[in-house]
Amino acid sequence: MDVIYILDLIGVAVFSISGFLAAKENKMDLFGGIVIAFITCIGGGTIRDLLLGTKIGWMQNEAYIFVAISSALFAYFFTKQLHYLRKTLKLYDAVGLGLYAILGLEKAIDHGTLYSVAIIMGVVSASFGGVLRDVLCNKIPFLFQREIYGTAAVVGCSFFVLMHYLDFANDYIFILSCVLITTIRLLAVRFNYKLPYLNEGI
Repeated sequence: MDVIYILDLIGVAVFSISGFLAAKENKMDLFGGIVIAFITCIGGGTIRDLLLGTKIGWMQNEAYIFVAISSALFAYFFTKQLHYLRKTLKLYDAVGLGLYAILGLEKAIDHGTLYSVAIIMGVVSASFGGVLRDVLCNKIPFLFQREIYGTAAVVGCSFFVLMHYLDFANDYIFILSCVLITTIRLLAVRFNYKLPYLNEGI
């Protein structure tokens, strides 16, 4: 089985769990938790596909639906145990960020978009599920809370675009771009790097 496909499903599972836990914190019921979990893990890719005018990925493969819902149910029954796996979930979240960003970017390039648009599609693919989650949970989206999250995706996507422009893009560059995004995100989490508030200036 394709390694990228497996990582993609792992990313779906992690984002689904994060969505369910966010819903739980807002005291939603089980159905509400599953809905938020589902939106979190497929929202970004859905928006990307709609903007690109292409078939929506999860609607072509039921595995994504199964993984999303089963992961939400897992979070429901093992919430306490997941508390001890927060560091592991952050690792998978960072890996999912890198993978989703470059997959979204590559799909946009394949559809003939401008490089700048492709970068935006990469960021949308990787992070807008979380934006929808936070909006539905009545929170300021995590993406806009000084976290080096979307910024990491922009850096990695820009690197991939540069390599593509120079005709160096290949499987190794794909992996390297994903690793770059994941590394930036993990370093930001490890050392608590944050972007400044607007009123703080540079």
